[in-house]
Amino acid sequence: MSNHRVLSKLKEHAMNDLNNKPSSFKQWIILEVTEHNKLLSQVAKEHGISAKKIYQWIKASQSSKCKQQDDIIGEIALLQQKLAHLNKQLSHLQQ
Repeated sequence: MSNHRVLSKLKEHAMNDLNNKPSSFKQWIILEVTEHNKLLSQVAKEHGISAKKIYQWIKASQSSKCKQQDDIIGEIALLQQKLAHLNKQLSHLQQ
């Protein structure tokens, strides 16, 4: 097997490892950048991860948080409607 092919296989294996990191590890890396105000490039260098990969993790995390917020806002609106309806029913029963 040629050196080029071996290097290619090693690189492929390393990328698969990065994609399969536990979510707690990814969350820690994301927090270092977003909450602890460390430079993305510094965190990447400290952990031996490409800055591009960390950026992708941060973007995916933000997208997930936005969806969760949208879901929560929708649930709150639905609960407010139900509460208004129940208050109306209660008002009618008290009369």
